Amino acid sequence: MSQKTILVVGSHGFIGGYVCKALTDKGHKVVGIDSLLVYKPEQWKIHQKHMEYRHANLVDALEAFYRVDAAQPVELLEILDAHKPQIIINVGGNSVADQCKKNIGEALHSIYLLNANLLQCIKNLTFVERYTYISSSMIYGDFESDPQLEDSPKRPGDPYGAIKLGGEYLVESFNKQFNTPFTIIRPSAAYGPLDSNMRVSGIFISNASKGKPLRVSDPNEVLDFTYVEDLANGIVAASLSPGGLNQTFNMTRGHSRTILEFANEVVKYFPDVKIEIGQQAEHMPGLVRPKRGTLGMSKAHDLLGYVPHIDIEQGVKLYSVFWKEIHGN
Repeated sequence: MSQKTILVVGSHGFIGGYVCKALTDKGHKVVGIDSLLVYKPEQWKIHQKHMEYRHANLVDALEAFYRVDAAQPVELLEILDAHKPQIIINVGGNSVADQCKKNIGEALHSIYLLNANLLQCIKNLTFVERYTYISSSMIYGDFESDPQLEDSPKRPGDPYGAIKLGGEYLVESFNKQFNTPFTIIRPSAAYGPLDSNMRVSGIFISNASKGKPLRVSDPNEVLDFTYVEDLANGIVAASLSPGGLNQTFNMTRGHSRTILEFANEVVKYFPDVKIEIGQQAEHMPGLVRPKRGTLGMSKAHDLLGYVPHIDIEQGVKLYSVFWKEIHGN
């Protein structure tokens, strides 16, 4: 594969850092953009430690980095003109559903307006070969099938899912009006080292390290937990492969597991911690969570050759070992 110049928006976020690492390891020139915002200020100490590790190990090989709000056009146009990236991967914006409900204005700005500005800036740039937009499985709302396929009904039940779906429609409209080449990716329940936003997986690991119980409100609730390195490799494959052009993909493990199963894996590495079933969950507080499950992965497999490798047994082990190394036990 020939070397390309790739702009990663959200380069210093949880998923973005791994995407940058996957790209630089393949020899591509990667330019990073990030606003460096902390979406959960109460997690700033964890965020700081993770950022230090990310700087030293994931984004250390960037061609250039700009601390920029990519929803603002002037600086973005200057960066595009200076580096002329062939591929743009947008992993930016607030990715925490409960925080988007609390701060809808910020969610609109960091997700929808950022996406709109990127599209507006690149619509007439002939050197751009692909724009990759990272959406979410939350756009489906309650899953109606198992597995849930890309053409399933989209009925988001929360602001985050609605804003992400609006972004998809905007990407598709630019393709129809301006022939802007795109790829859309829908992840689910990404987890792993360096997640500072405390999704359910991060809450479990953090609480376990402090000896606090793991609260599972519904032992039957399932998620398609996706290890972050699998997701990053899928994003790279979709963004660079000819089979990904003007396509939308689910990008997950393709195997849903209960939150209780995830908690049981965590306590293997923190054996003094108890699981409390039926207690109010700490993840996505106050959010009406959609009924989710497995996402179909046949399209990504057939068009991209994408095969995720890490299930929660291995993923939780990697996550727990990393946490103890970075944060102590």
